[in-house]
Amino acid sequence: MAKGESQQPHGGQLGKGRAAQQSGGEDKARGAMNPKMKMPPISEVSHSINSLAQSAAFYDVLRVVGQDPEGHSSGPPHKRIKTGSSKDLVSLAQKSVTPLDGLLKQAFCQKCGTVLIPGLTSRTRTRSSGPHQRTVSTTCTTCQERSQTAASPQDAKNKSGLAEGRRLRKKRRREQLKKERDKEKEAAVREEASEEDG
Repeated sequence: MAKGESQQPHGGQLGKGRAAQQSGGEDKARGAMNPKMKMPPISEVSHSINSLAQSAAFYDVLRVVGQDPEGHSSGPPHKRIKTGSSKDLVSLAQKSVTPLDGLLKQAFCQKCGTVLIPGLTSRTRTRSSGPHQRTVSTTCTTCQERSQTAASPQDAKNKSGLAEGRRLRKKRRREQLKKERDKEKEAAVREEASEEDG
């Protein structure tokens, strides 16, 4: 043996047996950090979820575009497009214990699983609400299921969004009413002064 070399077991790594060497590949699969990328690698489940979400959106667009104006699917029954990729996506996420992003959950109808594309597979309205200032109401055109979420602030500088606009309008209205009252008082004082003179 040359100087500086130590004796290694048959596996090739110092102090580890064959079982420990074989588990080295599992570290990468479990999400070990890649030193070049400085990010954990994306798992197969995440790729599958992403793929299912994209295919669900694609198939729902094809299904809606392929309908005649009365809503009946055109084409023979055996060529009808597969729906339900969203339900596959949710079940895959549940089985792999992978949390879904909130925006991804909101992109699907909770009742029928249709991808909610505004103007195509859903109707979207913005409504006023007390605690949230504004809510976004989304109605699925397939099953008529309605869901509501809080609307994001409209102004990047002003986090309160529409509430600040309301406050400014009320302030302007108060100032306008004060000016009108002052003018009325001045007019009343002038009338009294003209009556005393006359």
